[in-house]
Amino acid sequence: MMPQYKVTNSLDKTVERGGFILPPLSTKNLTLSDYQRRHLNAKVGLKVEPAVQEVQTEPEPTEYPCPYCDEYVGKTEKGLQTHIRMKHQEAGDEDV
Repeated sequence: MMPQYKVTNSLDKTVERGGFILPPLSTKNLTLSDYQRRHLNAKVGLKVEPAVQEVQTEPEPTEYPCPYCDEYVGKTEKGLQTHIRMKHQEAGDEDV
């Protein structure tokens, strides 16, 4: 898979280079081969830099249901651990 690059045209005119048409004073995210990247980078007024990949992280859970009973849903992990310690002593040796 070829990497993504952010190509910025800082010139006042349209540039046709490397099989791409770049409007004046614009930025485009492009998938480029190594040859295309070097070809675009050689043109004065074009800036080629790696595109920043946004990392998607899984959001923290807002509820912590008890794995031993259906009655309790904690608002924090610490609250769930306290509930388990107090109500489910048979599970006291296990880590949550």
